[in-house]
Amino acid sequence: MRKGFTLIELLIVVAIIAILAAIAIPNFLQAQTRAKVSRCQADMRTIATALESYYVDHNEYPPDGYQGVPEDTGWWFLNYKITTPVAYLTDAGIEDPFFPPDIYSPEDLEEMPWLPNFRYINYDFLYRDYIDNEPRFQRYNRIYGMWVLISRGPDGRYTFGEQALHDEQGSLWESTMPYDPTNGTVSRGDLVRGQVGEPDYGPVQWDEVYGN
Repeated sequence: MRKGFTLIELLIVVAIIAILAAIAIPNFLQAQTRAKVSRCQADMRTIATALESYYVDHNEYPPDGYQGVPEDTGWWFLNYKITTPVAYLTDAGIEDPFFPPDIYSPEDLEEMPWLPNFRYINYDFLYRDYIDNEPRFQRYNRIYGMWVLISRGPDGRYTFGEQALHDEQGSLWESTMPYDPTNGTVSRGDLVRGQVGEPDYGPVQWDEVYGN
């Protein structure tokens, strides 16, 4: 009469469990990433609706933090004007689901509480009040419209401002690499929404970018 399993049987069971875990765990982690991407896109739609509602009332988009009002508003992030005196959003500090908190100290986050949020840039302000229609910033306008929202994406890093787009003549740092899950659920690239909707990167026209 058998009283237990043999060593071979136990090893087979352990091997089967390990194989099932190797299949299930990556799928679970990918499901988490896909859920964050969906949440990110939904939050961007909410912010986009608020920005357009603000524009209807004021005939301009709210400034980003670069304009410096008030001191608790950082560079390239949503400004408090989106919440007061009319609450187009109840909170300007909507956090990016892909913010990596481990790269900042508690002191950094206390001093710069906007860091976990979506990046927001108002190109209308840059053109009219700051850049004075510099040609390379006109390319931003053609790609994104008058504003852009950017999430770090699943890799937790911005590609905006890096050498992200390339053609046979070189690289263009003024644009961001869009996230594409077909390159892998956790792959390089940012989640981006512009005033024109889906950004149209198109071919690089260097004479337009640099005014040559």
